Amino acid sequence: MKTIIQLFLLAVSTSCIFPSYAETNTKQIEALVFNCYTCHGTDGKSPGEIPKLTGLSSKKIEEKLHLFRLDQSQATIMNRIAKGYTKEEIKAIADYLASLK
Repeated sequence: MKTIIQLFLLAVSTSCIFPSYAETNTKQIEALVFNCYTCHGTDGKSPGEIPKLTGLSSKKIEEKLHLFRLDQSQATIMNRIAKGYTKEEIKAIADYLASLK
């Protein structure tokens, strides 16, 4: 019984100290997506020649990033940037960007 109480207290105390997995994961995704804003504008709303990311489906963003990653679509710098992401990160970035309005 003492061990169960100790495990319970440990679980409660660590949940207060460490952010949840979902929260950590969201912050990591936001950090990845923030890189996109450098060229594509705040929240993907590019004011200039660079394509806007808002209004695109997750599937479209994901497909384009994979094409850049595989050098099957050419751009000034996107090929190099896309190669820095895993397939899972590309999916997460695409989902996040597609959720923006």
